[in-house]
Amino acid sequence: MIRTLFEPLILTMILEAAGAYVLGVRDLKRQYLILLVNCITNPLLVCASLLAMHFMGVQSGIMITYVLFEPIVVIAEYLMYQKKMDVPMHPLIFSALLNMISICGGVLWRSLF
Repeated sequence: MIRTLFEPLILTMILEAAGAYVLGVRDLKRQYLILLVNCITNPLLVCASLLAMHFMGVQSGIMITYVLFEPIVVIAEYLMYQKKMDVPMHPLIFSALLNMISICGGVLWRSLF
């Protein structure tokens, strides 16, 4: 169970920190904020996704995760970035881009391992 929660969190933190760096967020204060935001949203997303897959089946749970839960996370992170951080572009676009990087990296990770 621990691996189920921590592996996605660590992967997300690495991918989103790298993505933010590429997008122009290079100072430690803003990078730490991105990591903190992910420490809040990622475990909630993983738990919600696991519950959806348990109660609705794997395929339906994955669909619910990408259609419902991920947009909620993007909006929650957008609100946090808008309130607490100066980002190099509109905070909603920034949040969406980082989450797309994380999703694509997670899909690639699962397909390789």
